[in-house]
Amino acid sequence: MDDIICYPDYDIMKHVAYYLVQEIGALGDITIHMQTYSDYEAYERNLESKVAYLVTS
Repeated sequence: MDDIICYPDYDIMKHVAYYLVQEIGALGDITIHMQTYSDYEAYERNLESKVAYLVTS
């Protein structure tokens, strides 16, 4: 059975990507200085290509 995780406070995948990196630490321990260089659009595309996400409005 697949896990279903809902992100009701985020309306676009870029916001989910930002949340996963900034709040959850999905990419490991990244210093605040290095987080400013993060390409959240690229991470968003990676999430969409590797994981099944359903975006609803």
